[in-house]
Amino acid sequence: MDRTSRPGTARPRPEDPLRLWTIRSGPEHALLERRGVLRTDGRRIPRYRQDAYAWMGEQLAKRVGPPPPGCRYPLWAWVQYGGEGRPQPDLRARGHCPPGTRAIRIEAVLSRRSVLLSDFQKWHAVLNRTYLADSERDARAFERALRRAGVTDAWPYPEPFASRVIQSWERVFELSDDDEAWWGPARERQLQAVFWELHAAQVRRLTPFVAR
Repeated sequence: MDRTSRPGTARPRPEDPLRLWTIRSGPEHALLERRGVLRTDGRRIPRYRQDAYAWMGEQLAKRVGPPPPGCRYPLWAWVQYGGEGRPQPDLRARGHCPPGTRAIRIEAVLSRRSVLLSDFQKWHAVLNRTYLADSERDARAFERALRRAGVTDAWPYPEPFASRVIQSWERVFELSDDDEAWWGPARERQLQAVFWELHAAQVRRLTPFVAR
């Protein structure tokens, strides 16, 4: 992993390079080679994940820049799959693709300016539409507020709880050492990246594999 992308250190400059890894199917890689650029239209995103992915797309547009025409959903990649010591996705692990799928791990270098980083563990709050607390005290306070209002801890929440939940999701972008007591050391976290497009010229290495 590039030193410039290490959380808890000096903030990287927008023009600094960022090394990342994305898992893609054979047809996606063929499309990248044929067209020279890879984007996603969202057709393969499961319906139950579309709202979360669209939210991340909105954040990417707001924090990095608008998408190319016709592109709504971002591409995903790993920056720290197993913490700083193991940044690349472990191809022996399960869950990258359906078992038996032939896929490719693409290592690429993008400008930091074009990428939005987030904490993978925190991202599950967005996927599951739950409140993303920044401490145990904060989590308990939110639960007490729900109980006092007679609200069940499940989406969709009534207002003002829905707005509080959605606002809390922005903590997925907090990558500093300040929240170690709740989330653990920043250097050990899984960090993901989203961006609008991947160009063939940005690719540095290809590793084919069969998903387990």
